[in-house]
Amino acid sequence: MSEGVVTTSLERFGLSSSCPALMAKRRDLSRRSSKSEGGSAVSNHGDNMTSLSYEAVIDRIGILDILAPFDPHVVGTLPLGIALPNSDIDIVCQASDPDVVANLLWTAFSSADDFTLYRWSARGRPLIAKFKAESWPFEIFASTELVAEQSGWQHFVVERQLLDLAGFALRDQIMALRLQGMKTEPAFATALGLPGDPYEAMRALYWLSEMELAEIISNSPEL
Repeated sequence: MSEGVVTTSLERFGLSSSCPALMAKRRDLSRRSSKSEGGSAVSNHGDNMTSLSYEAVIDRIGILDILAPFDPHVVGTLPLGIALPNSDIDIVCQASDPDVVANLLWTAFSSADDFTLYRWSARGRPLIAKFKAESWPFEIFASTELVAEQSGWQHFVVERQLLDLAGFALRDQIMALRLQGMKTEPAFATALGLPGDPYEAMRALYWLSEMELAEIISNSPEL
């Protein structure tokens, strides 16, 4: 998400914190963050320790409830089972006015660690929000496009199909490439032998049938 990014000051979002329910969520998040600094934990994520799975953290902070009017979906490497220790919890959603989402997220999570808001300069100027909760990094993407039309969703859907079809052979190859520092879409494109821009190549696969995807897998020199 480095291309076409423009940081936007909070004042330009017209942010406020007048919603009692969201303010309660914000106070609750602050208390939990403070408690986690001195608490014990049993599992590892990134540089921090947490006893909660990503699904449990999503439920605990209520992020999908907050974003419910905007068709939120969890995407990315965690639900695909190809995450690295520092992987984000990625959520995509749709809003005719992304500033409304910015307002909600600011009210609920601005007290969270590493909280940031910014807008892309690309078409539609989608909103990006980042923060940490229970040691897990979150990244929220809000676009004026329907979720089904967003590249992040289309990548996720086709990657899930490919992993279901190819099984452990593809999963192991993707993980090996990611451990070498490769991003998700370039890793898939490399493993499948797709030419050209990896992001466009992977998005093009979204429109193929299961039989066509299986043929691409069978013709891959790496699998």
